[in-house]
Amino acid sequence: MRIPPPIVTREHGAWAVLFVPLLTGFALSEQIRTNHLYLLISALFFFLSYAPAQTVLRHRSRQRSEDHVPHAATLWGGVFVTLGFAFAAPLVLRGYFLLVPMGAVTIALFAANHLLFQRYGKTLAGDLLGMLALTVGAPAALYVGSASLDERHVILWFLNFFFFASGAFYVHMKIGAAGVKQSSLAPAEKVRLGYHNLLYHVIMFGVLGLSIMVTSTSAILLLAFVPITVHALYGTISLSPRVNFKRLGLILLGHSILFCVLLISSFS
Repeated sequence: MRIPPPIVTREHGAWAVLFVPLLTGFALSEQIRTNHLYLLISALFFFLSYAPAQTVLRHRSRQRSEDHVPHAATLWGGVFVTLGFAFAAPLVLRGYFLLVPMGAVTIALFAANHLLFQRYGKTLAGDLLGMLALTVGAPAALYVGSASLDERHVILWFLNFFFFASGAFYVHMKIGAAGVKQSSLAPAEKVRLGYHNLLYHVIMFGVLGLSIMVTSTSAILLLAFVPITVHALYGTISLSPRVNFKRLGLILLGHSILFCVLLISSFS
């Protein structure tokens, strides 16, 4: 019997949303431990299981007759989930019990993401739910490295989410611009398409400023959000129907790496 090829996500940006929060959590831990390796591998396998699971659920909801897609999805989904639990089990057995509710929150967010996709297709709200789920890796990694929970874990989670949500608003603005059947956009059209992108960044910096005032977080962390914000604002001003999504993906990947470095430096 031929083993079908694995089904993996086609959203390449999701890999950055997976690894950057984990890396920030690792870097800010008291020390790097073997437990971090277990968490990294477990998170990777659970992440890989999402695409096969989504394929199976879509197939069942649409009652398709083809058998090969669900078979491959069921096979690899089962393999990935099994391996995810196999590497997560040692962490729970070692006393990291709070990983269980963290995992439950992640599953609930991905389930909501799937329901939104089933009803409305790919939406900004669905992408934000997926990002909120993936960025749980930040507090999980910090928890495994410190064996306790405090406000830093929540702050690190939402800092990672705020950053990647910025990219989501920007990409959806670009998708809207690419659908306009014109060679160029008038200023009013740019404002219409970029309104939510601009509003998000204003709110984001407002929330970040407020969190700095009411917590012990350093104001230096605002620097981690400056490059992506400048890019988002410039992208709105220069918005055009001609969009190179491959180039855009590479730019956002570069911003993710820069954010990771700046965020770690601000906490250090």
